[in-house]
Amino acid sequence: MANAVSSAAVTAAIAAADALTGLVLGVISAGEHREQVELLKEALGSKANEVKDLGELLAAKSAVQYSPRIARQADAEKLVTCAARLVASMDRRLRA
Repeated sequence: MANAVSSAAVTAAIAAADALTGLVLGVISAGEHREQVELLKEALGSKANEVKDLGELLAAKSAVQYSPRIARQADAEKLVTCAARLVASMDRRLRA
């Protein structure tokens, strides 16, 4: 269950980051997901919490989406918190 929750958090964060960079820069990442971190830095500044959250989520992506390893519940909760902050930021900016 924790893998599915973690995977959904990663996917939500990627979509939110695309929405943010699309809104601010007019572009979304079309390559590696790491490129998305650089675009988000450009859009929001390198010290933005959203950049840190996206980096953390992307670092977990392979493990939670492709590895046979079972994710821990505590790790899943942390990833969901990171994704929720990213989605909330995207929502605030889109509504502004």
